[in-house]
Amino acid sequence: MRFRVLGPVEVNDGTAWLSAGPAKARALLAALLVDADRIVGVDQLSDRLWGQSPPRTAANQIHGYVARLRRALADADGRVLMTRPPGYRLAVAPADLDADLFTAGAAAGTAALRSGDPASASTLLTQALAHWRGRAYADVPPAAAVAAEAGRLEEERLAALEARIDADLLCHRHPQLIGELTLLVEEHPFREQLWHHQMLALYRCGRQADALNAYQRLRTLLDEELGVVPSAPLRELHQRILSTDPALDAPSPPAVALGAAPHHPTIVPRQLPAACGAFVGRSGQLRELDLLAGRPGALAVISGTAGVGKTSLAVHWAHRNADRYPDGQLYVNLHGHDPARAATSPVSALHGLLEALLPAGERIPFEEQAKAALYRSLTVDRRLLVVLDNARDAEQVRPLLPAAPGCLVIVTSRDQMQGLVAGEAAHSLTLDVFSAADAHRLLVHRLGRDRIDAEQTAVDTLIARCAGLPLALAVVVAHAATYPSFSLAELAAELDGDARLNALDRGDLATDVRAAFACSMRTLSEGAGELFRRLSLHPGPDISLAAAAAIADAPPAAARTLLDELTRAHLIEQHAPSRFTFHDLLRVYARELLHEHDTPAVRRAATTRYLDHYLDTALLGVRLLAPRRPCPLRRAPGRPEDLADAARAQAWFVVEHTVLMAVQQAAAVDGADTHTWQLAWALATFQDRQGFWHDWMAAQQLGVAAAEHGGDPAARAHSRRGLGRALATVGRHDDAIGCLEQALALLHDEPAQEGQIHLDIALALETAGRSAEALARAEQSVPLFERAGGGHALGIALNCTGWYHALAGHYDSCVEYCLRALALLHDTDDRRGRAATHDSLGYAYQRLGSSGLAADHLRRAVALFQETGDRHGTADALDHLGECLAAAGDQAQAEHAWQQSLAIFEFLDHPGAVEIRGKLLALAR
Repeated sequence: MRFRVLGPVEVNDGTAWLSAGPAKARALLAALLVDADRIVGVDQLSDRLWGQSPPRTAANQIHGYVARLRRALADADGRVLMTRPPGYRLAVAPADLDADLFTAGAAAGTAALRSGDPASASTLLTQALAHWRGRAYADVPPAAAVAAEAGRLEEERLAALEARIDADLLCHRHPQLIGELTLLVEEHPFREQLWHHQMLALYRCGRQADALNAYQRLRTLLDEELGVVPSAPLRELHQRILSTDPALDAPSPPAVALGAAPHHPTIVPRQLPAACGAFVGRSGQLRELDLLAGRPGALAVISGTAGVGKTSLAVHWAHRNADRYPDGQLYVNLHGHDPARAATSPVSALHGLLEALLPAGERIPFEEQAKAALYRSLTVDRRLLVVLDNARDAEQVRPLLPAAPGCLVIVTSRDQMQGLVAGEAAHSLTLDVFSAADAHRLLVHRLGRDRIDAEQTAVDTLIARCAGLPLALAVVVAHAATYPSFSLAELAAELDGDARLNALDRGDLATDVRAAFACSMRTLSEGAGELFRRLSLHPGPDISLAAAAAIADAPPAAARTLLDELTRAHLIEQHAPSRFTFHDLLRVYARELLHEHDTPAVRRAATTRYLDHYLDTALLGVRLLAPRRPCPLRRAPGRPEDLADAARAQAWFVVEHTVLMAVQQAAAVDGADTHTWQLAWALATFQDRQGFWHDWMAAQQLGVAAAEHGGDPAARAHSRRGLGRALATVGRHDDAIGCLEQALALLHDEPAQEGQIHLDIALALETAGRSAEALARAEQSVPLFERAGGGHALGIALNCTGWYHALAGHYDSCVEYCLRALALLHDTDDRRGRAATHDSLGYAYQRLGSSGLAADHLRRAVALFQETGDRHGTADALDHLGECLAAAGDQAQAEHAWQQSLAIFEFLDHPGAVEIRGKLLALAR
C-alpha cells in the first residue's frame, strides 16, 4: 500500500491512485500519516480531528472512522492500519510515502551539492521535487498538527528548490533559469535567496541592468512592507554587479589531462562506534573471528534474531583488533532493519565510504559503477577492517565489498545471508540468545555482585522472562540501575505474562524490543507472517515441519518454504533437521499479532488442525506399535505423519513425547475434551513401555477430567481404565483398584472390555503383593474372553493366569496355561504378548529344573521385548535369565544379564534395581 500527501491525499492499492474517501476519512488518514509508522493515540487523533472541542463520543467515532478507512484500504485483517494501544499505527515503509521519498532524495541532492558534484545534485533534487503535485495535504480539513506538517514540508520543498537552482547555476544553466525565477520571486517575494539567484542568472546572461533593477524592486518591497533593507549577501552581490566583478562569471569546469588519474592522499579512517562497556560471553564467536582475521580477503556474516547482540559482538571484536588494520576501520550502518528510517542504498553507502577514504573536497563520481570502481582502487593495497552493520540482504552488501586481500569485512544482519555464504564464501556465525550463565554474568557486571546474590531466585526469573535476549536484559538492567531501591523481584513481576513486551518498552525506539521484532516482520511475505503468528498457538517446546504444515493448512513443501523464510529472518530457528523453535519473547510477540490480525474462528481452526495432526499420528503410531490393542476411537482420516512401520512410530514418539505432553495440556486448557482424553489413550502404550510412568499418570489424569466433563460413558470408562493402569504402575495400588472398579461399573455387557479390566485389576493386586487375589481376577477374565470370541485377547488372559499360577508356586499349571497362550499368539503380530508368554514359560521351566529350555524361552523374551521398546519387560526378562544362568552354574553370563537388567532399572529409577544389586553382590561373594 502506497500513499501520497504532497498534493491531495491519495492511496495506491497496486493498480491506481485513488482518493482516500470522504472528508473525515481523509482527515483520519492524514492524522495518521503525519506520524507514519508510529503509534498515534486516540487522544491525539481526537485533537487532530476536532481540535479543542471534540464531541463526547469522539473515541467511538474514531473507531468507526478506522473501520471505514480499513474498508477503503481493503485492509480487513488490519495489517496496514493496526490497533496498537493506546491508539493506532499506520504501517508505512519509507519507500511507500511520497513525503519520505522526497525528503530522502532532497537530502541526497543537498549532500551531492556540498560534496562538489552539482550535476548529480541537480538530477537528484529534480527527481525529489517531482513528487510534488500541489500543496501538501491539499484536500484535508485544516487541523493544527496537519497544518504544521504541511508547513514543514513546504519549507523543505523551497529549500530543495533553492538548492537545485544553486546546482543548475554551477552547471552553467543560467539562461534556462530566468523564466522560472521570475515566477518564483512573484510567488515568494520575501525569500531573498530566490532574488539572489535571479540577479546572478540575469548578470551571467549579460543583463546587468535587469539584475540591478531586480535589486531595486526587492529593496522597495522590503522597505514598504517590512521596513527593512536587503540582507548583507544581497547588498554585497549588488555592489559586485555594479563593479562587474569577474568572480561572478560562471566558472569553467576543471580540465583533466587525458589518461591522467587523480592523486588521492592516504586517509586513515577511524569510524568504529563506541564499544559496549559490558560485553560478556560469545567466546566461541570471538575465536572464530580471530581465526578469520588471519585469512586473506575474509568475509564474516554475523546473523541472529533482533536484539541478540550482533552489533555489540562485531564492534567489540573490531575495537579489540583495530591495531591489526593499520590503514583504518570503516563502519556503515545500512539500516536494513531500522524502525526509524529507510534502508541505506548501496550507492549512498558507497558515497559515505569514499568520503571517509578521500581528502575533504575531493570529487566523488556520480554513477554507482564509478563509485564502486574508485572504492576498489582506494582499498586494493590497504589493510582495512570494514564493518557493514544491520544489512538487509546480500544485494545491499555486495557493492560494498572491497576486492583486497588485506581487508576483513564483517557483516551483521537478521538475514542469514545465504547468498553471501554461497557466492562469496562468507563465514557464517549465528548468534543465539544468552545462556543462563552469560546472562547472569551480564547482570553481575552491570548491577554488582551483592545485589545479584541477594535475590538469586528473582535473577533466575528475570533471565527466564527475558528469554536470555541481550536487548531485553539490557533494558531490564538499565531500569534496575535507574531505580536501585526497586527489588529485582518487583522488576521480575512486571515481566510476568503476555504483557511483558510492554514492560520492556521504556520509550526509546532504539531499545524497544517490540519495535525490533516489528522490523523483522516487514520483510516477510504475507504467508510467512501468517504462519509466524499462528505458530504461537503451538505449545512447544518445538514443532516439526509436518505439524507446522497442519497449522498453515498447507502441503509440507509449501510450509517448508515459509519456514525457511522465517528462519532466514531469524524469527524462528531450525535447531534440528525439520524441527523449529523460537524463544519466549518472540512467541509473546507472535501471540500479540495473532490476536490483532486473526479472528477467533481462524485461531480455532488452526488449533484444531494441529491437535488433529498429533492425535491422528499418535493413533497411527499405536496401531503400529500395538496392533492388537483394542482401539475405542473412531476418527475420520486426517493428515498424520508418514509412519511406515513400528520402528518409525517408536522414533516419532521418542522425538515428540515432550511436545505431545504439552499439546495435551494445551488441549485441556482450551476445553478440547475429546482430543484431551484420546491423546491420553494414544500415549499410554509408549509411556508404559518406555517407563515414563509419572508422565503416563499425569496424562491419564487430564484424560479422566476431560472425559468426565464430556459426559460420554464409554470415554469415561476408557479414561478411568487408563488412569487405573498408570496408578498401579507407580505403586498407588488402592487408588488404581478403585479407579478400575469404577471403569468396570461403567460397562454393560461388554465381555472383552470387562475381561481387560479384570486383568488390569489383577496387575494392580500383584504389584500390591496380593498374588492370590490377582490369580482369582485373572481366572475371571478367561471365560469373558472366551464369550467374546477367544483369539488373541484370550491368549493374553491365559498367559496372565499362568503367570499368577507361577507366583503361587503352581509351575505345571503355569506351563499348561502359557503353552495354550503361545499357541493362540504364535501367528499374531503381537510381539509383546509373545514376549511376556516366553518370559512366563522361562520362569516356570527354570523352577521345574529345565534350565536349558528356560534359558531358550527367556532369550526369546528379551529379544522380543527389545524389539517392541519395552524397557521394563526387557529388564524383568533379563533378571529371570540371570537367575536361570546362575542356577545352571554359568556365573559370567548370569552377571552379564543382571548388569544389563540393572542398567535399565536404574534408568527407569525402578525399585527393582535394589534387588538386582543384591543378586550381583551375592554372585560376587
